[in-house]
Amino acid sequence: MKRISKLFVFSVTIFICFSLNVQAKDGWIQDGDVWYYYQNGSKVKNKCKEIYYGAIGRNAWFCFDEQGIMLSNTEETFNGKTYSFDENGVRSESYYDKNGVLIDSSKSGWVQMDDVWYYYKSGKPVTGLKTLEYSGGSGKFYFNDDGQMEVGFMTIEIKGKELDVYFDEEVGYMVTNTTRQIDGETYRFYKDGSYEEATGETLSDDEEDDYIDEDEDELIDEDDTDYDFDDDTDAIISSGGNSSGGSSSNGGKPTESTYKYNSKIKKNSCESVNNVIDFLMALLDGIHIFIPIILILMGSIDLTKSVLSSDEKMMKMATSSFIKRCLAAVIVFFVPVIVELLFSLPGLPSIKSSVCSIIRHYFISF
Repeated sequence: MKRISKLFVFSVTIFICFSLNVQAKDGWIQDGDVWYYYQNGSKVKNKCKEIYYGAIGRNAWFCFDEQGIMLSNTEETFNGKTYSFDENGVRSESYYDKNGVLIDSSKSGWVQMDDVWYYYKSGKPVTGLKTLEYSGGSGKFYFNDDGQMEVGFMTIEIKGKELDVYFDEEVGYMVTNTTRQIDGETYRFYKDGSYEEATGETLSDDEEDDYIDEDEDELIDEDDTDYDFDDDTDAIISSGGNSSGGSSSNGGKPTESTYKYNSKIKKNSCESVNNVIDFLMALLDGIHIFIPIILILMGSIDLTKSVLSSDEKMMKMATSSFIKRCLAAVIVFFVPVIVELLFSLPGLPSIKSSVCSIIRHYFISF
């Protein structure tokens, strides 16, 4: 009997020691200069695992070879992706795919590095001509083969056709449908981004007054010849002769100042509209945040009062009122957001350009 008791005690002791040993080998274990990671008493082998790393205060990826040794100070390929590992074994967030292209999953959207702008999509920089969103709306941007955004005058291929275009040197979007002075020279830009140099001097305020017909509010040339302009390109599509019935001294051809002033009228009219829209948008931003808060607070107050009163009928009415106010709050909050998102979709005009086009069409004659 004593032998059996001793054997039982010995077995229990061995079991407890084994259990303690298994529990001890859970998590990080260092053996000499190498590290292992144990999970449920077994080494993690030939795989990568996301593990909390106290040195950086968040999870990081670590990889282990077929013997369970943590990889460090090396590069290894897993499932066609080549990663680098630092001295602490932390796997890089970027990797090279099977084609040797660097993919950086930590980068997305607009990224500036060394004063150069890139646009990342699916972990890699885009190249070529792209229509993208930016703080001022939507525009076309050009990125070279390294993904770097290009600015200034360039010759690029658009729909199989080579065009000389200009990309704004501050923001980077392709300039279209406007007249702009660059390095002392005036250029007229068309809808497709192409341009031509507009020679001539800038008009003074007194000279500009000479180009408005007070009765018809039309643009006229120095010899009183009336001109109609294309809304998209500012190009002249017809001339009506001068008001005295005679022919113009320059054969009906407008002076360069005519082109300039037409563009200036459009620009000034839209600037005024844009100021009003900016004010209204700022007002709406405040409304669509504060109104929902007020509605929910009012509903909560009424609901609290009904609960304290212990009146079942009042509680039902307050609950119904609270739900309605919450629905109204959701509508007030999300409708402006949805409208703004719709106008920011690629291919659609912005709110400012849409309103400006309507005012031009119905209230301003060119």
